[in-house]
Amino acid sequence: MKKIQWLLLSLFSICVVVLSDEGQTLITTNGQFSGCIRHLSHFINRHKAYHLSLDVINASNLKATIGGVEIDNNVLLAATAMTGDDNRVLALYCKGTKIYVKQSVDNGLNWPTLSSIDFPTGDDAVYGIDAVYIPGTILLHVVYSTGHSGVDPEVYFKTYNISTNTWVNEQTITDESNMYGKYPSIALSNGKIHVSFTKAQGEFGETRVRERFNNSSIWDISYDVSALAGSSGTASITVVGDYLNILVNGQSGSEIQVHHLKRHISTGIQTTPIQLSNRSISQQPVKIVKLANGYVVAVFTENFGNRENLSFFTFDGALWVYIGSVAWGPPPDGDIVGWAVCANGNDVGYFRVHRSCGQGFGKLDWYPVTPNNVSVSTSSGIQVQWSSNPELDIQLYEVWRKTGSSYYNLVGSTTATTFVDPDFSLGGHTTLYYKVRAKDYRSNTSEYSSVVSVNNAAPYKRGVEIIQTPTEIALLQNYPNPFNPSTNIEYSIPEQSNVTIKVFDQMGREVVSLVNKDQPSGFYSITFDASKLASGIYFYTINTGKISATKKMILMR
Repeated sequence: MKKIQWLLLSLFSICVVVLSDEGQTLITTNGQFSGCIRHLSHFINRHKAYHLSLDVINASNLKATIGGVEIDNNVLLAATAMTGDDNRVLALYCKGTKIYVKQSVDNGLNWPTLSSIDFPTGDDAVYGIDAVYIPGTILLHVVYSTGHSGVDPEVYFKTYNISTNTWVNEQTITDESNMYGKYPSIALSNGKIHVSFTKAQGEFGETRVRERFNNSSIWDISYDVSALAGSSGTASITVVGDYLNILVNGQSGSEIQVHHLKRHISTGIQTTPIQLSNRSISQQPVKIVKLANGYVVAVFTENFGNRENLSFFTFDGALWVYIGSVAWGPPPDGDIVGWAVCANGNDVGYFRVHRSCGQGFGKLDWYPVTPNNVSVSTSSGIQVQWSSNPELDIQLYEVWRKTGSSYYNLVGSTTATTFVDPDFSLGGHTTLYYKVRAKDYRSNTSEYSSVVSVNNAAPYKRGVEIIQTPTEIALLQNYPNPFNPSTNIEYSIPEQSNVTIKVFDQMGREVVSLVNKDQPSGFYSITFDASKLASGIYFYTINTGKISATKKMILMR
């Protein structure tokens, strides 16, 4: 087997790049850059992806696309914050001494100005912006930090009502005694607003968090979450379940380290910080985002010799795993002015600005979330239904069916969340089993959903056969995936063949041979036990002498 090839970074050689989708301008980059960029809350992309090659180390499952929007052609600064949902995208950016809020409801084609925030009198610098949109409420929560020479910066909170075009709940987060702050981050839990910021006059200080209930105007006394992780530079927060997840870029002695810790929202109990890396670049922020599957992704810059890389780590609730890094290249191309990341479903978008070549947007396109709430009804034929996926780049859903002990076969696909079986109705003696998986525009597929079944089915159309033997060689995606420590692999062969199934690591080295024998036609399932292997990406291959196929799986211990 050939070794897995790494993707190589393609750097822009010009400072103006325009990509289009059916005549629609998606991104325009503008020469020299000056200004601020800190956080990007959500990346909204409802259409087909564009390919941008990347240097992705140790992570062949990372795929990248290029996209974005021009929100102000008079500003050499892209959005400092972006949030929204499938129907509404909000962008915030600074220009002069204002922070502008713009909205697009046509997938980025037009960006009318909704409103703006004036810097406090005398302030001439911004030290970070973050925002979160609450779908269904028409409310946008914004946190930002501004200041001017000789005066400590403050952190402010405002809520914008889109329907009434008014700002409400203007508050100073750093109104406690001897309090000031930079680099704010905002997160929401059930009924609570959480804001983090760095209390620092210089580069490092301490990370503090303030909270209040949605129905209150009183903020709790801030608390320090940086003491266990060293002196903080920047921090980012997100909520997963009952825990506030905190990513801290801090200084411990002469080293700059990135730590992750969790704090229980109700009890205030904090976990022991876990160090992710000691190669971060202190001038850049860190960002933590939550995926739809409950995982979190940590992103920060690292110094790899003569260039800066944007590194990605993922956390399943128990273990951090290094996913890979995006290489910007050596200076001047690698001179990152700013970057931001966001989450949409199980995908992660990133935005970067070069000092010499303007702005660019990429996307790490991971497997979609498994469809859930799958059920079957018989009120109008045999109908399978499920909940819509959270990803915005879902192309379709596949519906798979089997009868009895046969193998699953693809019976149809749809862009909707319901599917009526065209082949069967009630009135027979057959039990049908269904499962569903999602597929995005990059042909990434989710794991199969849970199985639902219906009894007393009969062929609806003449000539419909109940398939009991496979018609082709097939190698299915393992499940579960990611897995720990074992996973199932299903395959089928239509005729007697000498079958080999082998597992390889990322370097193309054989790890284990699972099958090596003659097998009659049929459907097969084997279990792969990886308890003695390290976490990482592996590949499994079927070979019958006539046809071979390969799938990828992730071991996360």
